[in-house]
Amino acid sequence: YIMPRLLICEWPSSFLIKIHFWFAVTGIILMVLVLHIGGWIQGKEMNNPDIPFLEVVKNTVPWLKVRSISGLLLAISHIAFFINIIWMIIKKIKKNYFTINFLNEVKIQDRNK
Repeated sequence: YIMPRLLICEWPSSFLIKIHFWFAVTGIILMVLVLHIGGWIQGKEMNNPDIPFLEVVKNTVPWLKVRSISGLLLAISHIAFFINIIWMIIKKIKKNYFTINFLNEVKIQDRNK
């Protein structure tokens, strides 16, 4: 939201924006749900003295695997956002100037001249 306003240009890729948004939303929701449910189950098992500790740990592993998938979704989301920002900055630099909205226009000197 703020980068296009600061650089006075549009996002280069709406596809990357959608990837960033949906992967982040899915990753966060999945992570919150899985860690809440897995933690609740782990807590119930820890309170039961008849269940050995190693068994509790083994029962927690599937929840942690799904949590890793949600972390991967978040990582992909952040990579898409990073690519979009770098693409936007490179696009501005290739136009041979770099403008930031709240400062005066700064010209980048062409080194080839």
